[in-house]
Amino acid sequence: MSNHPLRKETNCLNCGAAVTDRFCSHCGQENTEPRESFWQLLVHFFNDFTHFDGKFFSTIRVLLLKPGKLTNEYIAGKRASYLHPIRMYLFISFAYFILQYLVPSTEEIDQKIDGRVVTRDSVVRLLDKKIIELNQSITDSIPEITRLQTREKVLNLEMSRWKLKLDSSQLSSIYSTLTDSSVESNGTGYNLKIKSNGDTLSSSNVDTLISPALYEYYQQQLPVEKRDGKVVHFIMKKTAELREKYNGEEGRFMLDLEKKYSLYLPKLLFVSLPITAWILLLLYRRKKKWWYTEHVILTIHLYCGTFLILLLQLLSSTLLSALHVPLLKTIVENIWFFLVVLYNFFTLYRFYQQSVGKTLLKTFLFLFLQVIEMCFLFVVFLLISLATL
Repeated sequence: MSNHPLRKETNCLNCGAAVTDRFCSHCGQENTEPRESFWQLLVHFFNDFTHFDGKFFSTIRVLLLKPGKLTNEYIAGKRASYLHPIRMYLFISFAYFILQYLVPSTEEIDQKIDGRVVTRDSVVRLLDKKIIELNQSITDSIPEITRLQTREKVLNLEMSRWKLKLDSSQLSSIYSTLTDSSVESNGTGYNLKIKSNGDTLSSSNVDTLISPALYEYYQQQLPVEKRDGKVVHFIMKKTAELREKYNGEEGRFMLDLEKKYSLYLPKLLFVSLPITAWILLLLYRRKKKWWYTEHVILTIHLYCGTFLILLLQLLSSTLLSALHVPLLKTIVENIWFFLVVLYNFFTLYRFYQQSVGKTLLKTFLFLFLQVIEMCFLFVVFLLISLATL
């Protein structure tokens, strides 16, 4: 309740209903003067934040320390003291993915060159070394086309060095391009191979793809009955587009694909929620008192608890990677993985109230089916990422 003065009018500004007290009995809005000072606005924000803050931490405490109890409380109707499941899921998943984006990846931290942690300076030195070696290889004794190709490689490496000095976030991508085979390949790494079949041209082999336009041209030269079908046509054209776009830069391709997939990851997990709830319904189908909705609520709480554990794992792994203690990092990551399994077990045990043996068996079945589900969704969303790259 705010300290704003009450309005003299008795009509609710929100819904228009008659107000007989401080709050509207129809929509619950406080019947105060709508104009606020800046100080009142800050006080209002602080009150709302501390209210959410208190609710949030009391909910998290029950969620993590008493797995399964929060779902029982929600189903029993005790909801005013806790965050709504969907609201909590959106908040925690948003926080997790934001922090995952902000925290440097452990793979990037752990990458090494000659036994040392990869840094911008070390990659710049490697670029300089490659540039010097290529420049020394340019002699009058080699064919002119080879000299031109080598100079093109030198220009690409110099551009990579310039980009790296401007933006360190491209460290992983540039390092990957230095370690793949494209640096040592001839020309662009792609040779046009046109296969002949009598008097007609065939472009069914991926090796013939050099550009989407060329692929379309060769398709038009074929009789209608010998052209690729719609699905094959889409795959072949997309492959040609990616080849033309990345021109053998596997590191940049993988980095872009990873970024694109990371954008779909929250959607993947959200799509997996009803499927996971269905798995629980399948495992506990003899528990007639639970409807599908109750399984959904439990699944949301399971995901929220798992997100929080993975968030702690992410922070601890990043810290240990920065301290360069790989053995301790591996041990700690295994402990976090064990805690996720343990959390799932205690959640199912507390909520469904079956014996330890049955719950243990169903926990492993549940996790196994989840792995299959996630693998399937991973492939689906990976294909979507490739199609939209």
